[in-house]
This record gives sequence, C-alpha cells and structure tokens, in this order.
Amino acid sequence: MDFTFSELLELLTGFQFAFLASFLFLNRRKEKYANRFLILFLVGKSITLLYRYTYKLLPPLPVEISFIYYWGYPFLFFNAPLFYLYVQSLTDSNYKFTRKDLVHWIPFMLLWLLIPAKYLFNYENTINYIEQKGFVLNLSEMIITGFLYYFQAISYTLMSIHLVKKYRKGLRDKFSSHENTNLGWAIYLLFGFLAVWVIFFSEFFLHSVTGLFTPVLGVIHITGVAALFTFANILAYRGLKFPEIPYQNIETKSSPANSFDIKSGYIKLQNLMIKEKPYLEPGLNIFTLARMIGISQRNLSDVINGAAKENFYDFINRHRIEEAKKLLISEKDKTILDIAIQSGFNSKSVFNSSFKKFTSVTPNQYKKQNNDSREFPD
Repeated sequence: MDFTFSELLELLTGFQFAFLASFLFLNRRKEKYANRFLILFLVGKSITLLYRYTYKLLPPLPVEISFIYYWGYPFLFFNAPLFYLYVQSLTDSNYKFTRKDLVHWIPFMLLWLLIPAKYLFNYENTINYIEQKGFVLNLSEMIITGFLYYFQAISYTLMSIHLVKKYRKGLRDKFSSHENTNLGWAIYLLFGFLAVWVIFFSEFFLHSVTGLFTPVLGVIHITGVAALFTFANILAYRGLKFPEIPYQNIETKSSPANSFDIKSGYIKLQNLMIKEKPYLEPGLNIFTLARMIGISQRNLSDVINGAAKENFYDFINRHRIEEAKKLLISEKDKTILDIAIQSGFNSKSVFNSSFKKFTSVTPNQYKKQNNDSREFPD
C-alpha cells in the first residue's frame, strides 16, 4: 500500500487521537463528565481521520455493500457537540448530562440514516452512481454535508468560547484570586481550534468551487492536520492536568430587594475592610466575606456592584494595592514578592499587573517616586 505524505500525516494524527483517548481512559480521574466527553471527542476525531482508509485495508467490496467504506462518515457530526459539552462541564460544576443533550447529535443520527435510505429508496440509481463515480453520496450531497459540518464545527467552537468568557467573568464576581482556574488555556485552545476549522473550510470551499486539488490546497490540508496533531496532545495534557472548578453554589438566602439597604451594607463592608483587612487572605472569596458581614452573597454582590461600582475581584485587589503602596514606602528592604504576599497576592506577576492597572506605574516606579533611593530589589 502506497501512502502520500499527507495521508501518512493523517494516519499518524488519527492513531495519535486514539492513543491519547486510551491513555486518558486508563488514567481517568474522578470527574464525572469532563474527561468522558474529552475521551469520546478524541475517539470521534480518530475515526473521522482513519475511516477513509478502510478501502486500502479491506479487499475490494461488491458494489452492493460498498457503503461499508463510509462507516465513519457520520462521525463528522459527532465531535463538535462533545467538545462543547466538555467545555460546559469544565465551566459548570453542577452540570449533569440529560436526555435533552441528545439533541446535539441529531445531525449525526440523520447522516447515519442517509446512506441506508439511498439504498432502500433509490437502489438502482445509487448502484449506478457507485459504479460510475465510486461514491455512495453524490456531489451535491457531499457539498451540502461539508458546509453543514463546518458550520456546526465553527458554531460549537464559538459557543464554547462564549462559555469560557462567561465563566471567567463569573470568577471575577466571586473570587479575589483565580489565576489557576480561569481557563485561560481553554481560550487559546479554542481560538486555535477555530483557526483549524477555518483552514479546513478554506480547503473544502476552494476544492468545491474549483473542483481541483492543487498543490496549494495540499499545503493547506497538511497545515490543518499538523495543527490537529498538536492540539490533540495539548488536549490530552489538559485532560490529565484537569483544573479544579472553584465555582460552588453555596449561596445563602438573600434579602428581598426592597428590604435590603445597599448603603448600610456598604458601610458594614467598609468598616470590615478597615478593621479586619480580610483582603490580606489570598484565597478570599465573596462567600467568606458575606458570612463575615452577616449578609448573603447576592446582597454583598449588589453592594459591591452598586455602591463600589466594581466587581469583587477588582474591589478586593484595589484594597490590596492600597496596602502594597503603604508597604512599598515603609518596608524599603523587602522584595517585590515579599510585598505582594504581604498584601494578599499569591503571584508576583498578578501583583505587578494589578498594581499598574490601579496606579498606572509599576511597583518599582512607585517606590522610586515616593522614596528618593535605590531601585527596589527583585
């Protein structure tokens, strides 16, 4: 059997997806859904890459059963919903798979029925077309299927990006430190996937319009497959380094809107911040702070959003920066990291970026402006 470089790369990528799915399965963690969706996604991608070589592995089949060559074709519509649900299970700790989620695989099931339906209801024409062209699906059906596939893949990727962005916004409303759980890696990965789908769609569209497979299209195809190979490894790595999801629904009962006084709540909050300095605790979250004040998380959120005009993350970090500004002047011999930790930060990089956000200068610059002395040590 002779294979081109492009075919070898596809085979390698397909087997890589299968290997990584097996590896994740054997090393699966306790997460109920996320890694299951990821494993199924990897299996589905493996099938879509490998099934098309069935004709090289099997002896020539009679035309009446040549549809066996297409056994993996419906899996084009199997993968995108799985990746979307994988992201959903990452961003929602209360996510549960229900029967309603099966609606995502309606295109997959319909495509499974399409080929048998052609044999059943249009047998003679189907057989004649296979003998002439070598395909079960005619050109129009393949083009329509291709456009629907790329529309689905791009749409689900965009919806996944929206989920991650919404999740990250929610973190800023509830947590003062979330650098290890903000799914920043997922944003980069999703935009990478989006780029891959655009690459493959460009190849498909140009091929559909021109009917040719030029060297340029070949390069586009190889680029897309190579990117898939890279993302397969990144996905598997992230599956093993599954981030803990901090979002928990531990909401206490809130007061009715007309009975809660935001102004008095804000006074209580400010008094607490001045006297007890809870912001010095790196893991402070809105649930803990609400209990300290004696109000619900929702009411505290209303206080911070309404009176302070900030989200929880910025509100707490602004207080930390004010503390850091004092320390930069009074604790001259301490390093940036020392000041960051004393102020409630658990990361020097986050401290630096937050300091510049609220003061427009770096900690070193602030220290130099307010102390005419040597530069602050690192």
